[in-house]
Parts: sequence; C-alpha cells; structure tokens
Amino acid sequence: MKYFISDLHFGAKSEDKKRAEFVFENFCNALTNTDELCILGDFFDFWIEYSSVVPTEFAEIYSILLNTVKRGVKINLVRGNHDFFRGKFLKTLGIKVFDKRFNFEHNGKKFVCTHGDEIKGGPARFFLRLVMRNTICQFLYKLLPPFFAIGLMKTLSEISRKKNINNVNTPHRKEKYRNSAFNFADKKRCNVLIAGHSHICDLAERGKKIYGNCGLWSEKPTYIEISEKKILLKEFCGADLRNDVILEEKEI
Repeated sequence: MKYFISDLHFGAKSEDKKRAEFVFENFCNALTNTDELCILGDFFDFWIEYSSVVPTEFAEIYSILLNTVKRGVKINLVRGNHDFFRGKFLKTLGIKVFDKRFNFEHNGKKFVCTHGDEIKGGPARFFLRLVMRNTICQFLYKLLPPFFAIGLMKTLSEISRKKNINNVNTPHRKEKYRNSAFNFADKKRCNVLIAGHSHICDLAERGKKIYGNCGLWSEKPTYIEISEKKILLKEFCGADLRNDVILEEKEI
C-alpha cells in the first residue's frame, strides 16, 4: 500500500507537541515492510541544516523515521514551503527526498505527487518560491550563524502559518483550490494529483481526473491510501489502518 500524509508542521508552537509525535509514531508503527509512506511537504514547520548542524528539537522525529525505514518501509519526502532547504541529513536516514514532486504509475494511471504550493499563486508567490529554493540564496543564508538563522526561520514560519489560520477551511477556499488543482493536473497530463499545502483534506473527481489532498495532519490525522483499485481519504484512529474511518473513496 501507498500512504500519503502532509503538513505535520513539527516544530510549530503547540500545546500538543508530544501528542502529535505520539500519533505519528503510532501511524508509522502500523505500516509494514510492504508499505510506502509519502510525506508531501511541511513535515517540519521550519528546516535548515548545515554540514554538521541540524535542529536538535526534532531528535525524536529523526528516531521515528529511522526506525520506520529499518523495518523495511520505504519513505518518500517532498519538500514544502516550510521545509524547502536542501541538505543530505534526511537522505542519511534512508529517506528519498524530492525538491518539487514525484510521479509514478499505478493501475495504468499517471500519478503526480507534490506539496501543493506550486498549484496556486500569482507571479509574486512564484518569484518568492524561486528565490527561496535557489541554491545560491540558500548558501548565502547559511552564512548566518546557526542560532540566528534557525531562530529567524522559526519566526518567519510561525508568521506564515498564522497568516491564514482563520480562513483556511471555508467552502469557497476549498472549491477555489480544487479548481486550481484540476487545472494543474491538466498541465501535468496526469490522471491523479495528490497534494497538501492547502490544509483542506479533499478527494474529488472531475471527468477522468482525481484530486486528493491529505489535509492538515497536525490538526486532524487524515491521510490518503492507495490500494490496488481505489484511492481513499481516511482518518487515522488507532493501530490498525484497516479499521480507520473512510471519509471518501474513488475508483482508479
């Protein structure tokens, strides 16, 4: 099985930090060595690494990821707009890292998997994204002392996350993002598009295309599951993924 989650935002200010780690660990423990976990961006609320320095507050998360890989679970991670900095550390844990997106074929259908920040946005957002992900710009930023660079990034991430906190899950925004997603799917000529970023869990079909959004795991542990002939939007409830609540499902 392939499982997709996004927007866990580890490192964000939260009263339930330990609970979030506990739920994620239980989810990973429910996976088997025949499963594949795909993390579609904003796994961390901020991320920057140096050749010999990584954020220490994620030590428990590193351990969960490493133990999951050691049990034979394949993990793919797409960088999001909060954890876009390049580096080699996550790869040393056995995780396959993608800067923008990855594609695969299943049951004769083409799937495109992305964080989602490239789906919707005007020229200003596109330019900002280009600058932030530029190798030279990242190199220059890392000339700053780690304590300052990490502190500044945490502050900026917190501001960005709080900016749209009051108008995230509205019917208008959901439909608007859904329309942009199907337009993006047309451009990429794919049958199924799976994303995150909007923080709105969704599974919709239009014509012969399907769009799925993993939602905001840090608020509600929803995820997307791909079986042989179905794509399902589910909510994690316990140790057995087969018993999780199905919110929506589509044939593929």
